[in-house]
Amino acid sequence: MPSPGSLLQRPTLSGASLASYRRERVRELSFPAGVALVEGGFVGVVAEQLYGATPIAVAAITAAPMAGNLSSLLWARLAEGRAKIRFLTALQTCFAVVLAGFALLPGARDGADGASALWLLVTTMVVSRLLLGGVVTLRSLVWTHNYPRATRARVTARLSLLTISSMTAMSLVAGAALELHPDAFRLVYLAGTAISALGIAVFARIRLAEVEEEPPERGSGEPPTPAPAPTRPTPGAIALLRGDPHYARYLGWQFLLGVSNMIAEAPVIWLVSRELAASPGVGVLTLQGLPLALSALSLPLWGPYLDRVHVARFRARHGWLWVAGQALVWLGALNQSLVAVAIGRAVFGVARGGGLLAWQIGHNDFTTPERANLYMGVHVTLTGLRGVLAPALGMVVYLGTVGSDWVPEIEGLGAHLFLVSAIFSGVATVGFGHLERRLGAARDAQRHREP
Repeated sequence: MPSPGSLLQRPTLSGASLASYRRERVRELSFPAGVALVEGGFVGVVAEQLYGATPIAVAAITAAPMAGNLSSLLWARLAEGRAKIRFLTALQTCFAVVLAGFALLPGARDGADGASALWLLVTTMVVSRLLLGGVVTLRSLVWTHNYPRATRARVTARLSLLTISSMTAMSLVAGAALELHPDAFRLVYLAGTAISALGIAVFARIRLAEVEEEPPERGSGEPPTPAPAPTRPTPGAIALLRGDPHYARYLGWQFLLGVSNMIAEAPVIWLVSRELAASPGVGVLTLQGLPLALSALSLPLWGPYLDRVHVARFRARHGWLWVAGQALVWLGALNQSLVAVAIGRAVFGVARGGGLLAWQIGHNDFTTPERANLYMGVHVTLTGLRGVLAPALGMVVYLGTVGSDWVPEIEGLGAHLFLVSAIFSGVATVGFGHLERRLGAARDAQRHREP
């Protein structure tokens, strides 16, 4: 087991990889400050405290971060044949402009004006997340090209640690500002825009490089999963999944795991803000600040492990943390205990640290650098698909309604929705274990066929 000090040491980099890493550190300390302000936990509290959000609005706010990923394949296609860094810089600049637009939103809360202001807030958030969907998709390409596989997870972990630290700091400052005065959210968004702009300026100086890949040393001695030969240069999503059944199964179990988390996000915002009546600062801390802080603290532990093992094995072990966090929130909701809910969210944060890494670079274990962009595009698009459906479904199952005439009312499960979420996560984690064994059997069969 590596010592904590060794986990924080930067892997050896040189040349273009080192130059890229140095600039990315500045970017990860600044640009994510703006991203923190379009996370569901923060915007959900703003919508609830300032605009009296309805259940359907909370569901839409929670869905926006994931639904924005539906644009992923479109961005991947638009970026083909273009200078990737320049394209990414333009996307991030557009995001900063939209972020500044939050400061111009009207502050009315009641009546028709209040409803219009609420949905203008939701619309602005959706636009910002559509732009971020492109940033996330193409961002992984920088890591694929600029860092070798044997150290990529550790480099990504260190960069993600800076990302989450920046988001955590901004979340805490923004939560404290809301605690002092609700209308301070305007100044918060302007400050976030200015900080993000610094990161964009530094990122524009990064250059893509082709690192020389070496066979990765895995703890199990397993080589990466061989990618199937493409039938055409840029296959569509369906053709890609048909041609790579292992990746299709991986995405299937990841879809269920993602749904298990997403059906709980809108209800937990409603639980903390409305039912447990947490103040704005406490709400932001519980829903966003605490999970982000624990994600940052756990990241140095996850990076070296993901460097050594296939992502299927990683998820088959890491997934039980999701189950534990969701079960704790279930117990907190049953007993109307904010403390228990906060502990569950803390465990969720530890799980999120490893999940973030696997989500960002796990697809590389199934393909080659040349096709990584397409694999990531399919993966992120499926994330967006479940993100559109799961939050509203979660609110309906939790409350029995989302406050809309076109959605029939049912008998809500209440707190037991979080138990359902934990069960889904458990099933998905077992599924990753089955996939890990399938991959091992395929490798054994390939070795026997080789002369």
